[in-house]
Amino acid sequence: MAAPEAWRARSCWFCEVAAATTMEATSREAAPAKSSASGPSAPPALFELCGRAVSAHMGVLESGVWALPGPILQSILPLLNIYYLERIEETALKKGLSTQAIWRRLWDELMKTRPSSLECLGLPALEASQRFRSISTLELFTVPLSTEAALTLCHLLSSWVSLESLTLSYNGLGSNIFRLLDSLRALSGQAGCRLRALHLSDLFSPLPILELTRAIVRALPLLRVLSIRVDHPSQRDNPAGPENAGPPSHIIGDEEIPENCLEQLEMGFPRGAQPAPLLCSVLKASGSLQQLSLDSATFASPQDFGLVLQTLKEYNLSLKRLSFHDMNLADCQSEVLFLLQNLTLQEITFSFCRLFEKRPAQFLPEMVAAMKGNSTLKGLRLPGNRLGNAGLLALADVFSEDSSSSLCQLDISSNCIKPDGLLEFAKRLERWGRGAFGHLRLFQNWLDQDAVTAREAIRRLRATCHVVSDSWDSSQAFADYVSTM
Repeated sequence: MAAPEAWRARSCWFCEVAAATTMEATSREAAPAKSSASGPSAPPALFELCGRAVSAHMGVLESGVWALPGPILQSILPLLNIYYLERIEETALKKGLSTQAIWRRLWDELMKTRPSSLECLGLPALEASQRFRSISTLELFTVPLSTEAALTLCHLLSSWVSLESLTLSYNGLGSNIFRLLDSLRALSGQAGCRLRALHLSDLFSPLPILELTRAIVRALPLLRVLSIRVDHPSQRDNPAGPENAGPPSHIIGDEEIPENCLEQLEMGFPRGAQPAPLLCSVLKASGSLQQLSLDSATFASPQDFGLVLQTLKEYNLSLKRLSFHDMNLADCQSEVLFLLQNLTLQEITFSFCRLFEKRPAQFLPEMVAAMKGNSTLKGLRLPGNRLGNAGLLALADVFSEDSSSSLCQLDISSNCIKPDGLLEFAKRLERWGRGAFGHLRLFQNWLDQDAVTAREAIRRLRATCHVVSDSWDSSQAFADYVSTM
């Protein structure tokens, strides 16, 4: 049967390129060919020469290549670079061609230059390519990803339905984060997608962290665990470049975030005030949230922080654990009291949050009163807040006879506590006859200043709770001590 006209025309066009390429190659290699005709390596075949020429001139020939018949296109695909391989993907699929083996080979080649990254993948090597897609956990820690490597990874991710957990840590993604978001959106649309945990951290991001978070939860509505950290404020890879004029509109759209399945959200923020409404929009769409952790978050005012807390109370009724680290809450005392009165939270962490920097004499009794009336709270972690002896003794009243508190875990590490204050705290617990209340953490306090008294205090406390302490040299904290004098 005669070939269709379109087939014939495109085949002839391909042959013209082949002929021109062959003449050029022949004239260039004629001399060496005469002297080494009997050598082990034969000159490249006509078709391969043609394919190389087409691949080298794709900028001009791209539309013609896309129109080639399937059998010819199939032989050209392995010769294309990653950029054009991705662009031709859709056309190849329409012609019944698969590029999966090519992408797998490219990934193998990229990883050969980074032996340590193979260990991150959880396999001794990627030579067993047929097992690649069965991997359920992928972790890449501090493996620099060039644009080529990122493009390969994103292509694999777009259909990696067996993947359950993905960790990308300090890979220098830059603007390739947009490709990652597109591939994750494509993966989410695949039947049988199992991705439920995403851990993403980097020095910089072309998107502000809250916009990035919104984009992720929109792309992956079935995600259960999201941990995201950006160390420095948002910046473009090349602000002057036209290709970096801004992120794609479908990634940072203003439309409302659909309801998602997030149960655990951890965010580490760069310096600078964060827009509370953006965070609230994520929280409102995360009705199943059980655990929230905010690290180094800064808001423009206590009112903005209060807006976040009010959103948690109204929309996140399943929230059990709440953690704040390295946040200045000295001016947010009423908001802290609001949290301590929340009867759904079971564990609250205020780590290095400067809680008692202002009005300690007034705030501590208010805080204790709120905790005495809360029978739901089981764990309170207060490391690094300069509680001191006076603050510890005030806190002891939480365990008094008239308290309704069910607190069973208390962390008062790094709080400038001295042995005599700890001993008096132990005596008060004994006086009130309080039963065992669980765990008490005492790391990095000033207990080495009087080892005998410290040992006596810990001995008494162990009759009431499980004490976890250390042998810390408090001379390291001299500067902190001077600042509290």
